[in-house]
Amino acid sequence: MHHPLIKPAKTKEVRFFGPHGIEGKKVEDYARFFPTINDSLTITGEATPGYMFFPEVAEQIKSLMPENNFKMVAIFREPFDRAVSAYHFVRSGRMHPPKDTFLETITHEIETFRNCTQQQMKQKRLAAGAILNETLEIEHGMFCYQAIT
Repeated sequence: MHHPLIKPAKTKEVRFFGPHGIEGKKVEDYARFFPTINDSLTITGEATPGYMFFPEVAEQIKSLMPENNFKMVAIFREPFDRAVSAYHFVRSGRMHPPKDTFLETITHEIETFRNCTQQQMKQKRLAAGAILNETLEIEHGMFCYQAIT
């Protein structure tokens, strides 16, 4: 369903902010992703789940739009459902399809996670170049780490 006073971004996941930084970017660059709003009641926004993985995003938003009135809302999905959904998304061929079953993938990721520090996991995400290029189903559902960083 769609509320008539909420207009989504032109692209669901804008991915404007993140580890690549915002140097040289302006509010106008970000505004291009959104529809023109001609009244004071209508709102717009975006949905980029990857922002949760990079602590610098909140500061980037604040530095780019210090005068603007904006709200950040985080919606957490049930971790197991999120992991299953991500696994099937990757298997659909849009990304790098896993060769293992869901159970094998999760088991491997538990071992990887058990043997990595939080800093190593962050480096692994950055090296992947994009959040889901190297799926970490378990880690993506561990919202406590993302919410405190």
